[in-house]
Amino acid sequence: GKQSEAFGFNSVLWIPDFLTREECHVLIDAADASARGNSRAGNFYSHQVGMNRYPIRSLNLEAQLLSASIITERLIPFLEQNLPHVSEKVFGSSCLSKMKCFFSPGEPAINRYTFGGGILPHTDKESMTINVLLSELGAFAGGGTVFWPQSPASELKEQQVSFDDWEQTEGAALLRPQQGTAVLFNGKVTHAGRPVTDGIRHTYVASFNLVSLDGD
Repeated sequence: GKQSEAFGFNSVLWIPDFLTREECHVLIDAADASARGNSRAGNFYSHQVGMNRYPIRSLNLEAQLLSASIITERLIPFLEQNLPHVSEKVFGSSCLSKMKCFFSPGEPAINRYTFGGGILPHTDKESMTINVLLSELGAFAGGGTVFWPQSPASELKEQQVSFDDWEQTEGAALLRPQQGTAVLFNGKVTHAGRPVTDGIRHTYVASFNLVSLDGD
């Protein structure tokens, strides 16, 4: 069978410098302010030690406006202009700006990982996920996102691989992009957040689908 196909199968796309350092810190500062205030906004993933998710809608206005621009003014035009064939295949249209965006519950969000914080292997189940590292690489140790080859016969089942042995599973690849780099992948790709061993790691995450409301 096919080994890979841009975005559609066994593929992860990187967009370097998708956010500036200043934009990354707008989102970091908003999440950290919420964390300092012991906001309930961070309880979305409270069952996981060392990891809190802060929905953008619960953060300050500056963060909300930036997040909206990331999707509508940056990502969607990028897909229309640079990946029209991907847009057509994934969303059924290359005119994405006319479509309505529906996000996974609690997203877009800032994931804030402290010591021991990570996410077990899972799939996002939406058409597309954007994940942007907000922290400088020197701000934390460990971390990164682990991806596995996409195959219906070999997909990992959620919660069945421990943090101790997942990187020894066949085909696992650890990605640690630079600050501000956007990573795009489809909702069937199994991936996981590698635990942080020191410092704090922040990421911007949004899993979504685009739907036409024209009724055509």
